[in-house]
Amino acid sequence: MKKNIALLLVCFYLFCQPNAVLFAQANSELDRQLAKQYTEKREFEKANVLLEKIYKQNPSNQIDYNTYFNTLIELKNYPKAEKIAKEQSKRNPKLLAFQVDRAFAIKQQENKKDKADELYKDIIKDFEGNTPPQVYELAQAFTNRDETEWAIETYKKGQTLNANPYLFANELADLYFKTNETNGMISAYLDMLETQPYQLGFIQNMLQNRLEQTSDYNALKNILVQKVQKNPNNTNLIELLVWFFVQQKDYNAAFIQAKALDKRLIEQAQRLIYLAQTARENQNYAAATQIYQHIIDKNDNSPNYRIARTELLDTQFENLTENDISNKTKLFEGLEIDYQNYLKQFGADFKTADVQRGLARLQALHLNKLDSAIALLEKTIALTNIKRQKLAQIKLELADYYVMSGEMWESALLYGQVDLEFKQDVLGQDAKFRNARLSFYKGDFEWAQAQFDVLKSATTQKIANDAIALSLLIMDNLGMDSTLYPMQLYAEADLLAFRNQNEAALTIYDSLLKAYPQHTLTDETYFGIAKIKAKQMNYEQALTYYQKIITQFPSDILADDALMAMAILYENKLQNTDKAKELYQELMLNYANSIFAVEARKRFRTLRGDFKTIN
Repeated sequence: MKKNIALLLVCFYLFCQPNAVLFAQANSELDRQLAKQYTEKREFEKANVLLEKIYKQNPSNQIDYNTYFNTLIELKNYPKAEKIAKEQSKRNPKLLAFQVDRAFAIKQQENKKDKADELYKDIIKDFEGNTPPQVYELAQAFTNRDETEWAIETYKKGQTLNANPYLFANELADLYFKTNETNGMISAYLDMLETQPYQLGFIQNMLQNRLEQTSDYNALKNILVQKVQKNPNNTNLIELLVWFFVQQKDYNAAFIQAKALDKRLIEQAQRLIYLAQTARENQNYAAATQIYQHIIDKNDNSPNYRIARTELLDTQFENLTENDISNKTKLFEGLEIDYQNYLKQFGADFKTADVQRGLARLQALHLNKLDSAIALLEKTIALTNIKRQKLAQIKLELADYYVMSGEMWESALLYGQVDLEFKQDVLGQDAKFRNARLSFYKGDFEWAQAQFDVLKSATTQKIANDAIALSLLIMDNLGMDSTLYPMQLYAEADLLAFRNQNEAALTIYDSLLKAYPQHTLTDETYFGIAKIKAKQMNYEQALTYYQKIITQFPSDILADDALMAMAILYENKLQNTDKAKELYQELMLNYANSIFAVEARKRFRTLRGDFKTIN
């Protein structure tokens, strides 16, 4: 009988034991979830009751320990935190994170910072991990407790143990950044480049994102120059130095270094071409010219020699067009000879079509040689093997020159050809717009408006907005007998301005303002006058007319256009960045829905110094 009872008790125990374990596990999980909710609400006292219970049930669970330890720290129960860290350290003597936790808990207690620091020193002193994972583990333990300086010391000890001064460079750079040690961060990134040259792009991005002050950039320059002097054969360091000078917009210094790289790596001037293009895009035409001329002077028959010749012509053309330069007509004449000499050397074929376009543009727009420009492009479009898109672009320019010469039928024919061939392309939409504008010039307003309405949904914003503006202009005036004649006058003046007959255009604009004061075309007339004055580099008068639009017609369609044009004049031509910022800000605030709002914000932030360019 006693044996049967004992057997029943054993069976009952065996039957119930798994369920008891499962029940206990379920309870623990519920406690964890509830403790997590309390922690998220920062109700640490309530969380602590549950976490202490969970920890005692299973002290070997490191996740539960970590949550409990952090809660004790939040509650400033540092002695208890020290106690459980010490228990874990005894239980796991090889896991140094527990020793770090113990020292951290001690450090929080009053007057015990020195004792904690001694413990930290002992941890690193006794550390013998000679594999990167071991070093990472200890450094991460310090990082988890915001002991960044000790994490740095850990990585340095790891470099010593591994006999590699370049190891952990990226990790050290992150920690130096965290502690605002700019020199250390820069040096760490340059160490990283020594052994990981494929990380050049990453290092450039990190430096660009993390350097803030002028002193930071000066530090980068000094350290980088010293590195290059010590390692003159390290092309990656030189490449980074070139990048630095480009960021600084010091293209002359970048050119010196890029020349050395080009020669050493036998790049046939490819790097120099990119550098010149960058300088040109940033309107540093002098630097771009110097670089292109250097490539040309080498005359090594490399593919980039001809590219340099071509792009030098374009650079000189842009420089003369964009800047106020004395003796401009004489310089344009000299440039015309350079274009002609180029075509004599390389021939007028499909390969030099862009140069032919450049020469025609120079003759038509700046040398009053419209007939020569037309004759040149007529020969160009007759050439074979020109790509379809390029041929269409040349046709559009030739058609514009026909408009300027009064050959309206020829221009309409070419516009129509491009429109028909590229119906679903931006080129086709551009051709349709120009053809509609031609009808506007000729006074065929109804047909022009129909075409402009179609183009309101054009792919490019510029075509769409220009079409909307002209459509609205016609709509506001069409059908009103008393106002149709002023619109015809305006269209005639607009055509004269397009033909570069600026004084004749100004005469008509002026007569329009005098004969029809308070007319709905007044703001458009002011805008036309302002554009001509700006083109003639009479910036003060241009600003006067732009300001009239903003003052008299603040709610009309051209107000934001005028404001943007004024800001750009102040920024690029008058070098008055304060006034430019003021106008960009006014546009952003008062014309938030303007198509120029995004561009104005970008320009404003650039002038304010938000973007980390090096000055």
